[in-house]
Amino acid sequence: MYQVCTKCGNFNNEYATECYACRAPLQQVEEPEPVGVPAVEPDWRREVAERLESYRARQRAMRPNAEQEPLRFAGEEAEPAADDHAPTRTSRQESRQTGIVVEEGHPRLGFDIFDDARAHLRADVVPVAEVRRRALAGLLDGLFLLLAYAAFLAIFRATGGEFPLGKVGSAIYAVTFFLFYAQYFVLFTLLGGATPGMRLRGLYPVAFDGSPPTRRQLAWRSFGYLLSAATLLLGFLWALWDEDGLTWQDLISETYLTTGALRESPSEHAAALH
Repeated sequence: MYQVCTKCGNFNNEYATECYACRAPLQQVEEPEPVGVPAVEPDWRREVAERLESYRARQRAMRPNAEQEPLRFAGEEAEPAADDHAPTRTSRQESRQTGIVVEEGHPRLGFDIFDDARAHLRADVVPVAEVRRRALAGLLDGLFLLLAYAAFLAIFRATGGEFPLGKVGSAIYAVTFFLFYAQYFVLFTLLGGATPGMRLRGLYPVAFDGSPPTRRQLAWRSFGYLLSAATLLLGFLWALWDEDGLTWQDLISETYLTTGALRESPSEHAAALH
C-alpha cells in the first residue's frame, strides 16, 4: 500500500510520516471499519419453508390425532404412553413392522427332493447298517486304495519314471489318486454291488423298498461315491446328521447298505419282505 503526497504528488510507502521529496507531512488515512450487512435469506429458501409449513398444516388438518413417532436408535425402547387416551397406531404404521419368526425344535437335515422316496424306506424290515460298521468298511477300502496306489507308484518308479515336486507334482498325485478311487468304487459297485471292504464287513446294498437294487440304481450309487469324495468327504459325513443315517450316495440312488440282505436269492428275499 502506498501514500500519495498531496503537495508534490510523489508516492511514499505506507509507514512514511513525511514526503521524501518535499518533506511535507503526510496525512494518515484510516481505513473504514467493515460494516456488517444483515444476511438476506434467498427467495427460494423462503419459498420452500412456506410450502413445507403449508403441507404440514394440511396434514394436521386431515389427521388431527396422528403424531409422528420420535426417531429412536437401535436398542432403545419406546417410551410408554402418558395416558390411556394415547393415539393408536394406524394401519400404515403397523404394515411397516416386520419380524422374524424362529421355530423351536431341532432342524431337520436332509434332501427334501427325496422325501417321496424316503417314505418307501423299509428300514423296519431291512434295517440300515450302523454308521460305525460302515465307517470300518470305509477304512478297509481306504487301506486297499492306498496299497494299490503305492504299488502303482512303485511300478512307475521301477520303469524309469520320475516324481515331480512342488505344486504341480502335488496336483498330479491328487488327480491320479482320485482316478484310482473312482475306478475302485465304480467298478466294484457296478459289477458286484459292494466293495471288498463292505463285503468283509458283511454289507450289501438294497433299494429303499427292500428289493435288490437295479443296474440304474447302482450307476447312480457310483456317481454318489464320486460326489461325496469330491466335496471333501462331506457326503459320507452326512450320515452323522441324517435322521435315518443315510449318506449322499444312498439318497441319490435310493439305496442303502444293510447286513447280508443279498445273500439270499431274489425270490427268497422277496418272500422274506412279505
